[in-house]
Amino acid sequence: MVSIIDGVSEMVMDFIYDGQQKQWQGIYDLTLDDEAPLSFRDPQGLSALLATRLADEYGREVGLATLNQATLFMQGITIRPSFHDEPYAGVFM
Repeated sequence: MVSIIDGVSEMVMDFIYDGQQKQWQGIYDLTLDDEAPLSFRDPQGLSALLATRLADEYGREVGLATLNQATLFMQGITIRPSFHDEPYAGVFM
């Protein structure tokens, strides 16, 4: 994920790179008709992750296989997060 901050308006835009689609996708302007970012990477893993996140809300439990699939999906997209003490300011044209 990358955050772009407009130096004039200070507006922050966040994007995630979908390697399967080979494109950057904005994550805050999605609509119900849009495909989920990273859904082509592992559709079953994404479904499993959504199931684990929604289970409590609906008073349900997920099985071990679903939990494992969700965990693998999360591990696949969070291998090497990077954090910087200070943002890097650059000029890009």
